[in-house]
Amino acid sequence: MIDERAVPRRSGELGRPCDWVVDFPDGTVAPDAPPGVVELAGVARRLRALTASEFTISGIARTAGVHRTTVHDVLDGAIWIDTSTLARLERAVGQVLWELDGSQ
Repeated sequence: MIDERAVPRRSGELGRPCDWVVDFPDGTVAPDAPPGVVELAGVARRLRALTASEFTISGIARTAGVHRTTVHDVLDGAIWIDTSTLARLERAVGQVLWELDGSQ
């Protein structure tokens, strides 16, 4: 069952994470990008790799209890995810998705 409270908020004054990365999630991050953009790009890259090898987007969403569109939005850098959604996704795939960028 999908918990409507776990649906992440849409972007606000920060814009979307993909607005700060050319060719999200693989491209260059803008030097003035807010904290979290580099890490969210990493989350998207790790999720993309998992969906290419052992998981489906629908399966991750179902196991995590989030909308399938939420997983698509994370992959596209269209949303900032909250910690609850991140924890749900990590538990669904059994891996850490958010890793701090060492340069920060």
